[in-house]
Amino acid sequence: VSHGEDDYSIFALQPGETSLLRYESCTSSWGAFPVAVDGVTSDWHWDGQGVVAQGRSIIWFDLRVGFLWWELDGGHVLRFVRLPPGRARPPGAVGLDRLRCATMCQQGQLLRYAEIVDALHRPLIQAWIFHDAWLLEGSLSFDTIWKDPRYASTGLPREVPAVAVIGPHGVLYLIIGSHMYGVDVRRGCVVGDAAFEVVAPPPESQCSRFVRGWRFME
Repeated sequence: VSHGEDDYSIFALQPGETSLLRYESCTSSWGAFPVAVDGVTSDWHWDGQGVVAQGRSIIWFDLRVGFLWWELDGGHVLRFVRLPPGRARPPGAVGLDRLRCATMCQQGQLLRYAEIVDALHRPLIQAWIFHDAWLLEGSLSFDTIWKDPRYASTGLPREVPAVAVIGPHGVLYLIIGSHMYGVDVRRGCVVGDAAFEVVAPPPESQCSRFVRGWRFME
């Protein structure tokens, strides 16, 4: 978290100890302080898979169960935000980072979540947004994506890809082989595509766990 030029803090979640580690650049030192987690049950198990920060908010996520939301000015309490209804998975579930991803909106304190689901053997994408409660923004079937002229022009096969990253304005980027394309779930269309070159990428790296979005400023 940046506090200004050359002044920043690094926070590391220690869920097993219910504490946060904090590094301060101004003192070049680490410290720890206890935190409480609001909204969890006694059998709560956390398997952190990533983190996103925006402004004075930090959100850690476990794609099995939900998110830990912390406001830097809100004391030592982390808020637990469960995944949308019916989306939780048991400990040990694998491959979720190929089907799910999340981010925080740059426009405000909103959480976005997207997932590829198999609805009666017809795969589709669901896009959700959270602000006090989950709201389903839209669903988009892969049948619709594959029939889109822009997708047809890529020459890509009709295969279900892996999720990569949620971009600005909620566009979801998907990855298949050495190709990435974006879909606007709310508008129901393909909005962009690009080929890229990766030297011998392991298949497990093509997923939301290893893809990060950057905004290019000229």
